[in-house]
Amino acid sequence: MPHAPDRSRPTSAVLAVMAAWLLAVLAWGCSMHATPKADPAEADTLAMAGQLYADRRYQEALTGYDVVLARDPTSAKALLGRGVTLYKLGRYEESIATLTVLLGRDKTHASAYYNRGLAKARLEKYREAAADFEITLALRPDFSQAENNLGLVYFSMDETDNALVHFDRAASLMGDAPFEPLFNKAAVLQARQEYEKALPIYDYLVTMRPNDVNSLNNRGYIRLMRGEDAEAVADFSRALAVAEDKEILFNRAIALNRLGRSQEALADYRRAVTVDPKFVKGWKNMGFLRLRLEDKAGCADLERACEMGSCAAIEDLRRQGTCP
Repeated sequence: MPHAPDRSRPTSAVLAVMAAWLLAVLAWGCSMHATPKADPAEADTLAMAGQLYADRRYQEALTGYDVVLARDPTSAKALLGRGVTLYKLGRYEESIATLTVLLGRDKTHASAYYNRGLAKARLEKYREAAADFEITLALRPDFSQAENNLGLVYFSMDETDNALVHFDRAASLMGDAPFEPLFNKAAVLQARQEYEKALPIYDYLVTMRPNDVNSLNNRGYIRLMRGEDAEAVADFSRALAVAEDKEILFNRAIALNRLGRSQEALADYRRAVTVDPKFVKGWKNMGFLRLRLEDKAGCADLERACEMGSCAAIEDLRRQGTCP
C-alpha cells in the first residue's frame, strides 16, 4: 500500500518558557520623601498582611492591606502591598489602578513602576510595560529583574535586538549566577534560528543546572535541527527523566524515528497522547508512522486527529485509497 509521507516537525519550548515573567517584588521602594512614623496598630496589620503574602494566602493578605487603607488611604506600604497582591491574584487591571494611585503620590517609587510593568505585560500592553521598566531602571540602574523583564517585553514585541541588549545587561548585573537572562538570550537566538550562537549558551546552562528541563529540551531541539539525532535523543531523555512532557516525547520520537528506531518512536508518540489525549500533533505523527510500518491502525490515529479539527491528512489518504 502507499506509504504516508513523513510530515514530522520538531517543536520547541522557547515561546512557552519566554512567557514566564520573574516574580512581582514586595519591596517598599526608593521613595525620596520622608514618611511619618507608623501607627503601631497599622504596623502590626502591615506585618500580618506581609506574612500572609509570604505564605501565599493572597486573599487574606489583600484584606489586611484594605484594612490599613481604610484607616490611612495614603499608606505607601499598603498601596504597594495591595497592588502586588492583586497581581498575584491575577487581577491585573486592579493592580495597575492601585499602583497608579501610589505613583500619583510618589513618582520615585521604583517598586511600584516595576510591579505595574509586570501587570501591564500580563495584559499584553507591552509598550506601556516597557515604559514602566525603563523608569524603574532610571531609578534603580542595578535592578537586574527589571532588565530581564524589559528584555522579555521587547521579545514579546518581536524587537529581538533590544531584547538581547537587556538580557546581556541583566546577566552582567546578576554576577556569578545569571541563569534566567542567559536562558532568555539563548531562546531569542534560537527563535532567530541562530543555532550556532545559542548552543554554547545552553551547554553552559546545563552545567549550571544539569536537570533543567527547558535547557535540555531546547538544546535537544537545536541538535535535532542540526541532524545530530543521537545527541538530541540523549538530551530529550535527560529531560524526560525529570518531567513527563508531551512536547519532549514528541521531539524524541522524531529523533528516534530518524535513527531507524521506529518502535521506540512509536512508544513515545503513544506516551505523548496519553499525557494529553487532545495532542493533535502526536496523533498525526503516530498515525503516519504506523502507516509507514504497514499498520492500518494508523488510519484510526489520523481519524482521532480529525475529530479534534485536523482533517487534511486523513482526507488526503482516503483520496489516495490508503485509508478507508
